[in-house]
Amino acid sequence: MRPKDWYQTEEIMPGVFHGEEYEDASFYLIEGTEKALLIDTGMGEGDFRKVVEAWTEKPIELAITHAHGDHFLHADLFRGSPIYMHKRDIDKLDYWYHMHEDLFAGHECRKEDFTPIWEDSVIDLGGGYTVRVLEVPGHTPGSVVFYDEKRNLLFTGDAIGSGIGVWMIVPGGLTLSEYREGLLHFAGRLRQLPPMRMYGGHLTQEGKPGTDHYNPLTLTTVTDMARLCEEILSGRIKGTPAENKFNEEPAFHAEWGKASMEYRLSQMK
Repeated sequence: MRPKDWYQTEEIMPGVFHGEEYEDASFYLIEGTEKALLIDTGMGEGDFRKVVEAWTEKPIELAITHAHGDHFLHADLFRGSPIYMHKRDIDKLDYWYHMHEDLFAGHECRKEDFTPIWEDSVIDLGGGYTVRVLEVPGHTPGSVVFYDEKRNLLFTGDAIGSGIGVWMIVPGGLTLSEYREGLLHFAGRLRQLPPMRMYGGHLTQEGKPGTDHYNPLTLTTVTDMARLCEEILSGRIKGTPAENKFNEEPAFHAEWGKASMEYRLSQMK
């Protein structure tokens, strides 16, 4: 059992950093010439700002992939600088805080603390380093991914899982038809871009290269996830019972190709 103030950090490449906290939630920092962008915060304890400030001397702005506690608990530490989040998740801010009120006690932000983003919003870090926002609603209504256009890297949060699958069972998750529509749109955007390395919101879940369980995120993950939604909705795939940690509603697990998910019966529409 790791202590809650445990962090592990690494430099992926010049100007790109990756961190893990005690529950294996991932956070990343990418630098431009003028400022740096932190993507998600995890929910570890201890001096989180000190952890990320060790990576850069540049001013840090924060970008949130989606409004779950293991991804934006420490947003309050970045007040006074832009904190980017999709408008649909900002609009439900009180709902997210209520869902995990014990976790967020003392960490709450106001809606006014966030800068709303949406499809094709661009965050300029200076020196030609730009980060483009792409929407993938499903896991939350405002789930987004962040595309580092200069380095050709994609930071996906929990939008398409991290190698194990997507929890659609979380409160606030959209229907499978809504998720499928978002995935198909996202796949179309990816086809217009060169092949890229994708970094999920729980990077350790993709496994290690050379092992049987290695399942890195790719365009195939996205198209398989869309197909999985279609197979479930059509009844051609019937999931196996799964645990629902969030409420009493029945949950099921299903897989197709590189994709898997856990979903609620009420989302089968």
